[in-house]
Amino acid sequence: MRDLRLEAALIAADARMLADPATPPGRRAGLAERIRSSLGSLAVTARYAIQAAGPRDSQRDAQLAAAISELRALFAAGTLPAFSRAADKLAAAYPIALSYFQPLTVTPGRLASGRAIYRRYCIGCHASPDPNAANPAPDLFRMAKTEPRDELIERLLAGVHGDRTTSLENPFSDEEIASLAAYFVSGGKDVAPEATGGRRAPGAHGSPRPVSPARSPAVPDAKIASAISRQSNAAMLVNPIDPRWARSAIQSSASDVASVMRGSTPPSRSVAATSRISAARRRPWTTMRLIK
Repeated sequence: MRDLRLEAALIAADARMLADPATPPGRRAGLAERIRSSLGSLAVTARYAIQAAGPRDSQRDAQLAAAISELRALFAAGTLPAFSRAADKLAAAYPIALSYFQPLTVTPGRLASGRAIYRRYCIGCHASPDPNAANPAPDLFRMAKTEPRDELIERLLAGVHGDRTTSLENPFSDEEIASLAAYFVSGGKDVAPEATGGRRAPGAHGSPRPVSPARSPAVPDAKIASAISRQSNAAMLVNPIDPRWARSAIQSSASDVASVMRGSTPPSRSVAATSRISAARRRPWTTMRLIK
């Protein structure tokens, strides 16, 4: 049932953002597309959840099917306040258990683990979000400051997907997710707050250490740019759940390559682009999806 509970929680969270008049038009369009995609697969997610739950409960199953049908109808009609209320009702009926994560305990071990995971898997997309994207990879440190803690953890649990070898399931354990959450909540500090007297630790997010030229990621050549571009044609095979996202991500990587190779790109942007390229080369486009 966990997948269903997480999907319901994220639809409800996205619905609240979509119904908020303060949400920018471009972001609203992206949220609407993401909700539409989630609603399209929600019935299948529910069916698998019911099968895995054990003995059937016909009344519960009928109520769930009716709730999903109502969500789809309200969304199609464009009645956002009513849709948001219905989404909240479904999420409340299927709450996600977060007792492992809440209250969140920040330890040096978790900070070290979260930092390592972030730098290997997340930084390439999330360090420099595209402000013009409809559904940008969010700044996870900012998200940790602005979103409710439960919602942050739900997005970490549901928004990261593995590849076909993990059946597209989140490849991280609960402890690894807790480590990521601790790292983001701490603002990227390398040690626990109590160990530094509340001061920002060296190398914290927002104050990165200088990158030694000898250890800087190698700038890709034209062959890599061409190969990344060609992969866009295979996007649907690589990511059958959301081929448009896969194609967009691959094209963005090709754009990063071109940006670095031009030589006229400001150093700060070149470093961010090169970091994203380096992450892509370590894990071709079958490893992760963006955190929602």
